Amino acid sequence: MKKILKPSLFISLTLLFAIFIKCSFFPEADPPKNLVIVSYNVFNLFDDVRNGTEYPEFDPSRGTWTSSLYRQRLSNVADVIAATEPRRGPDIICLQEIENSRVLRDLATVWLRQFSYNYYVAAVNEGSAITTGIISRYPIKKSKNHSLYLKEFSNLRIITETLIEIDGSDFYIFNCHLKSKIGGDEQTEPARIKAAKAIAVRCREIYLENPNAKIIVAGDLNLNIDEFKRNNRRYLTAIMPLSEMHLFPFEDVLVVTGNKYEAVLSEDSLVFYSPWFGLQGQGEEIGSYLFRGRWQTIDHFLLTAPFFNNRKWEYSGFRVLNYREFSDADGAPLRWNTRTQRGYSDHFPIILYINRVSATWMSRTAVQGSAYFASTNLMAG
Repeated sequence: MKKILKPSLFISLTLLFAIFIKCSFFPEADPPKNLVIVSYNVFNLFDDVRNGTEYPEFDPSRGTWTSSLYRQRLSNVADVIAATEPRRGPDIICLQEIENSRVLRDLATVWLRQFSYNYYVAAVNEGSAITTGIISRYPIKKSKNHSLYLKEFSNLRIITETLIEIDGSDFYIFNCHLKSKIGGDEQTEPARIKAAKAIAVRCREIYLENPNAKIIVAGDLNLNIDEFKRNNRRYLTAIMPLSEMHLFPFEDVLVVTGNKYEAVLSEDSLVFYSPWFGLQGQGEEIGSYLFRGRWQTIDHFLLTAPFFNNRKWEYSGFRVLNYREFSDADGAPLRWNTRTQRGYSDHFPIILYINRVSATWMSRTAVQGSAYFASTNLMAG
């Protein structure tokens, strides 16, 4: 298969700011029993230093964006993040629409310091006003950018792949902010498909390197989980339901399912599980972003098959943090307003829950599996 990734060199170690803060209970002395991962598009979080790539309204030299406003925004964003797991804070935070590593540093070491985050890294996205970043309680072993190119589009957003080690297990997280639909849904879809193909190819490469690796695609993909249905099945989308792939059998995109038993990760096949499917059909419209009065499911966690094999770490839940205190009068995310100095983001954060599988459960599963195959062989004989 022809390579479509153009990975840059590993991000310099100088960008991996390790902050060690003494605390009585972080990190845990015992192996963690559960993990909480958050993905949050924070809506244009810029620092108070001019570097020339800011959007005009966040350029400090113009006098409308100040250090005081920057600190207020940090405080507001930290309030939302802290609310996702009030007792201890989430273990991993995937952020989109931050300006640079300084924003991560300030969040992790000042505004979220009570949670003792030891590691953080921002993607270097030269020429772009915004980028992505990850804050983690657990070691970031390495992080690298994947750059994309299509002649029809300038400055496609990079994809960041980060490897985090948690109690001996490797978690690969693709933190993404794919191209928006500005310019037209169908017209901009090739840019998102390009990114989807790149992620799919890299996931299969990771499988060959480590079949047991836990892989998560996170972030604002600017596509709904049912995007193909919303466009009346007129054209291929970067996220495609497994049930519709017979229409595009040779296309390599992010194939998704709501059935964990259909999730596949192999050298040849890749089907992700999306927890959005589990929230559908519950009597009310769901989403993390509201556009023209309709809820959107454009913020994602896509999980690979090793999260459903009863080995060490298992998917256990998903939710949208849509508390009233972070919402406007209509229930939509309360977007930051520089004039009033109030608000948070135009997205709600989404939360992923992962539980540790106990040794007793794994042993019981193995025994049950052996008994099943034994009975099957007896019946066959």
